[in-house]
Amino acid sequence: SARAHEERVQGGPRGKSIQVMLDAALERERHVDELVMQLQPHPRAEAHRAAVFRHIKRMVQHVASGEKPQEDEGAVAREEEEMQIHRFGSVPLKTYLPHGDLDVTAFAADDKWLQKLKEALEAQARQDDAQCVVSGVYSVPHDLNRPAHAEVVKVVKCQIDGISVDVSANALGGLFTLCLLEKVDHLVGDRHLFKRSMVLIKAWCYFESRILSSQNGLLATYALETLVLCIFNLFRPQLSTPISVLAKFLEYFANFDWGNCCLTIRGGVNKEDIRRGTVPDVPETQDSALLLNDSILESDEHLKAIMLGPKEEHRGFQWKNLNICDPLSNTNNLGRSVSRGNALRIRRALVHGWRDLSAVLGDPSGAKGTIHTFYKYTMRTLTGNRPDVGDICIAAHFRTNGTSTPSCRSADFSHSQHSQQSFDTGSTMSRSSGDAEHTMIMSDEEDDKEERSARRDAEGGNTSLNTALNAILTQPTAHWPDVAEAHEEAGGSRDRRDSGAKSGDSEKEGERSERSEPSQG
Repeated sequence: SARAHEERVQGGPRGKSIQVMLDAALERERHVDELVMQLQPHPRAEAHRAAVFRHIKRMVQHVASGEKPQEDEGAVAREEEEMQIHRFGSVPLKTYLPHGDLDVTAFAADDKWLQKLKEALEAQARQDDAQCVVSGVYSVPHDLNRPAHAEVVKVVKCQIDGISVDVSANALGGLFTLCLLEKVDHLVGDRHLFKRSMVLIKAWCYFESRILSSQNGLLATYALETLVLCIFNLFRPQLSTPISVLAKFLEYFANFDWGNCCLTIRGGVNKEDIRRGTVPDVPETQDSALLLNDSILESDEHLKAIMLGPKEEHRGFQWKNLNICDPLSNTNNLGRSVSRGNALRIRRALVHGWRDLSAVLGDPSGAKGTIHTFYKYTMRTLTGNRPDVGDICIAAHFRTNGTSTPSCRSADFSHSQHSQQSFDTGSTMSRSSGDAEHTMIMSDEEDDKEERSARRDAEGGNTSLNTALNAILTQPTAHWPDVAEAHEEAGGSRDRRDSGAKSGDSEKEGERSERSEPSQG
């Protein structure tokens, strides 16, 4: 109102209150950006995971061919013509947490090589002079040679140099999912808002509420990604920052009717409407402003190819304790592994999370909590060394002079320069000597070849996969401003509004006990 504007200009009580709220909002966003910067992929973590992938890739080629692993690049290239080996999941998407595992799949005529791989890993785990430290080797199911149910995914699990690795056979659906999420991030834009929000929400689900762990009967990573995709699809115009995405995520799912509805990326579907094991498509209305609307799905050939999904057989959508429809298959329930007790735990966590975050967002004074207290367990986990590297302190800047650039990283990796590329999935950027700032964190030849070889299907005949992968992997690499630069810009705007008023409150250090559960996918 005119009166409020006049009071603000004149420094009246109402104007000061509005200014306090604006300053508090800017401070929250700055703290969230710093937290995301600590959680996002680090150059050393990327290099470490790339080395682990190359090691497991050579072992798969070795057991599949029955020959000694080849170190020669030409020999490796010849092996790739026979067997396609790719990463999928959070690692190539660049949305993994420091505790995240590495998902690998290989395409071959059969999966008999899985048992041989398990035996080779067990033999390497017994060696004292092995090239990599291998431990915790096991498989699901235990006997990989026995025929398994069609919906049982055979997986070999192990730890290689501290990184949890899951190796499966012919996981075509994982590559389609990777293409879909990468395409959504491209559509959302805004400096990888989708991926930044995914990292923030994943940290809350894993460290704070502890509802993310499919192997413990909780949410699977793909199920959580579908929930976040639903929020962006329904409310994209309202989302501008990761904290706004988190707030809408908790608000929407805390009030969702989980007992009577199945969630799709277009909202809920009543249980009564699910017939013959198939979840019906939710029609688009005139009032809806969907990100993945009908016109985009019809006009974008690459997205249309992705949404067709892999031709995998399912027994039909089965109503369970938590029902989340796979966006690539309306007969697949992503929440089928969640037990009844865990479903109640997830619903309670969402309600409590929305209540606590509402208190933080509604109290500019910070008396009812801050972002650091809301993410206190995450902060405790991040205080110390990064678990996927072992020698990098990733939260020391919260104990330094209050700067947004982690001094413990800048000495050797200049992380503030690399942070703008952390969510890019392209293989290379400018490599000129005078443009070191644009050096991609995944720049070695092996990883470049691996990413681009994903365009070829293992069987050589899946046109939709080739089209989808070409759409994602040939896009120009995005370039988004550094988080530290964004902080400076936000601080400058605030200083101009304050006209020299006092600013720059010191950051509060959060605390978090170390999580003892296995790493999440």
